[in-house]
Amino acid sequence: MKILRDHRETGLPDKMKSTDYVSRSRELLKEVNKQLGAYRIAAVVETSSDFATIHRFMADSREKKAYAHRPFRDISRVRDWLGVPDGYKIDFYRPDVVVVVT
Repeated sequence: MKILRDHRETGLPDKMKSTDYVSRSRELLKEVNKQLGAYRIAAVVETSSDFATIHRFMADSREKKAYAHRPFRDISRVRDWLGVPDGYKIDFYRPDVVVVVT
């Protein structure tokens, strides 16, 4: 599984800068890692401050074999790392799908 989180237009939430939040999230990720198996998550950010924050958040997984989280500031490097070809596009608009949240 390959996941791209693009924060370039929104930035990171302030709570990600909290040491407590990072610790709790790492504990949660241990459980997620067991369930997902092998995967890669790339996060693209706009500012150097956001890069430092997301790097700290993701740093513990860089050396793992089954999964990896990695921060980026350049979308083309993300494509290379995830193995996504240039020009690849996901069309999120699906008129035949209706999502109802209750």
